[in-house]
Formats: sequence, C-alpha cells, structure tokens
Amino acid sequence: MTGSGNGQVRLERRPRRTRATGEADRFARGFAGLPVPAFLVDERGTYVWVNQAFGALVGIRPEVLLGTAVDSTSAEDGDDGSSAARAAAAELATRSASVLRTGLPLLRVDQIGFPQPSGQPRWATGSAFAVTTQDGVLAAGTVHELGLDATGGLAELLDRAPVLVLTTDAELRYTWAAGAVTGWPGADRTVVGRTAWEVAGSTDATHPWIAPLRQAMCGEQAHARVERDGAHLDYWVGPLRDPERRPVGTVAVLLDATDAERAGRRQRVAEERFRRLAEHSPAVIDIRDGEDRIVHVNPAFLHTFGVRPSEVIGWRPAERGDLADVAGSDFADLVEAGRQVRDADRSRVWQGRIPHPDGHLVELIGHVFPLPAEDGSVGVGEVFLDVTAQERARRELA
Repeated sequence: MTGSGNGQVRLERRPRRTRATGEADRFARGFAGLPVPAFLVDERGTYVWVNQAFGALVGIRPEVLLGTAVDSTSAEDGDDGSSAARAAAAELATRSASVLRTGLPLLRVDQIGFPQPSGQPRWATGSAFAVTTQDGVLAAGTVHELGLDATGGLAELLDRAPVLVLTTDAELRYTWAAGAVTGWPGADRTVVGRTAWEVAGSTDATHPWIAPLRQAMCGEQAHARVERDGAHLDYWVGPLRDPERRPVGTVAVLLDATDAERAGRRQRVAEERFRRLAEHSPAVIDIRDGEDRIVHVNPAFLHTFGVRPSEVIGWRPAERGDLADVAGSDFADLVEAGRQVRDADRSRVWQGRIPHPDGHLVELIGHVFPLPAEDGSVGVGEVFLDVTAQERARRELA
C-alpha cells in the first residue's frame, strides 16, 4: 500500500484548535522534543497537534498540517508540499482516527510510504490510541520508520516518554501494559495477569487505583491524581467497548506528574507566604484586576480607611468621582498612576492624599506597579505606607 491511499484526497482548512487538554496536553508535551514522530487527530481525521519530528517525516511543516481535514473523494494540491505527501498524511490521520470508533486500546497502522524529494519514500508504521480531553477524545499517534526499527509499535515508543498505558478486562485483570513512569518502572512485567485489586493491595472500592476503573466499567471517563513510591501520577481511565458499545474492560493512561505536583506545591507555598506577609504587613496593600476592579485588600488597608471588605471589593477607582472631588484629594492622580503603569508595564513611586470616610485625608507614599491578572491581562498592585502623622509633624515643624 502506498501513501496515496485508495482514492483521491482533498485537504481542507478548518479552524485550528488552539490547545489540547488533559491526557492530550501531557502527551503533546511528552513527545514535543523527542525524535519520535507523534501527532494528535480528532474523530474527523483532523490534525490538532504534531511535533517537529512528524513534520520532518511527512515533509510538510507542522503549522501547515494543523487544522487539515480529510475528504477521501477528491484531490486538491496545497501550497506546501506535494499532494502525495499530503495524501500519505491524510491516510495516516484517517486510519488513526478509527481508534476512536472501534474502542480498541490501540490500533496498528502498517506500512505507509511518505514521499521524499529524493523520490524514495520513507516507509513507516504507526500506532494510535485514544486520549481524553476536557472537550472529548482525541487519537494520539506515534510513528516509527521501518528502516530504523522494523518492530515499530506503541510499546517501544512509550518507553521513551513519561507515559504508561494499561488495559484490563471486565474483572479488572490487567491484560496489557506498555511504557513506564516514575514510581512504576517495568509495570508490564509486574501487573499483567494480576487484578487491579491485587496490585492495589486493597479490597476497598473507593481506593484511588480502583475507583476510576470501576467508573470506566460504567461507561464513564475518570481521572485521579495518585501517588506511588513517592511519585505523583495523573491517572486517566476510559472504557473499552465491544461492537455493541458495551464496556468490556478499561484502558488507563498514567503520566508522570511529579514535577507538576512539586511545582504546584511550591506555588501554593509561595501564595501562602504572600498571603501571610500581606496580612501582617503594616503597609496598605490593594490589588486590582485587568478591568481595574479591586480584588484584594489587606487588613492594614481596612484599618487605615475604616472600611469592611464588602465596601471596597469589586469597585473601580475610576468610578469613584466623589473621592476625586474632595478638597485636597489626590485620588484622581492615583487613578491616573494606575493607568500609566498598566500601559507602560513599569512601576512608579506615588505620594498623595486620599479621603477617609470620616472626612480627613490620609497621606500615603509607596509604589504602584503592574501585576498579571488571572485572565492574562494586566492588573495593578499598590503598596503604601501611611505617613499622615509624619507629614503633619513635618509641616508643624516647618
């Protein structure tokens, strides 16, 4: 069989998916820098992610393949690469996508020829298996050139990436395993033939290794973050189905999430440190989001202005014209300072007087600076010292 397929192939452009999620995202990150050609396609055979190694094998730039869909009834040349190379890529995508319809744990795609400028095709074999996303299911595929490794197949490829694939029958007995993750090396030699209950060493149906498998046997997708021998693993499980779509087993994908878990722990520690520092700081602190709404104030802010959180959280300083109209108030200048640091993406020193609810002016000095907001926009942070008493004393002594 050649790469041209059984008929003419037309390649159309579809809107590009901007990101893959869940297993698919981790699969993409795992294979991104490896010399193993890898790809993700949806049920239509549309490429949603390919790595550089795959683009080199096919002879088409990765960005050209993204969003490319297949119609096996006609042909249309593109601007990049030959129609034959596109047809080979289309055939691989179409056949890999069939794993989403069959419910098999993996699908072998044998001997596809990718035309090269030399005229000699590069023959390859591929493997595909389903991975879940937040929006549905994608087929993840890997390719081996037959000239480099005649065995090809998924098991050898998985050994090069931080991913482990396991299947069970309806009794939750492991029937197949390939790959390795931190905390579970050589899983294919230790679990096949044993039940998940035996491997977990538990009869508890709510055990984190067991519960997702039972959920998959009910026809559902399941996910858990589990720990084994000090390693943290993302555990994704889905049902294997017979031709009548009834669950007859499970397929699980485990990905090494140890680094992500440690990074998350470091971030949580850093956030807790900041929270405690802000809570106990004598400085007046407030944070505004990208739409200039106040989203956080610390106890010193509440004490200095004699307000409750509900009285300030959510309002925009630019909408408080009443504070700018108070005689001697520098509130309008503070609002402008926030706009300037957001636009220029740099901090500035600010000093001025802000009205207190009881009518007197609070004199502040400190920094106004840009802060990243949760939605990716730029917010504003403000840290001030209350120097009202010092400034009053200075003026009296002058």
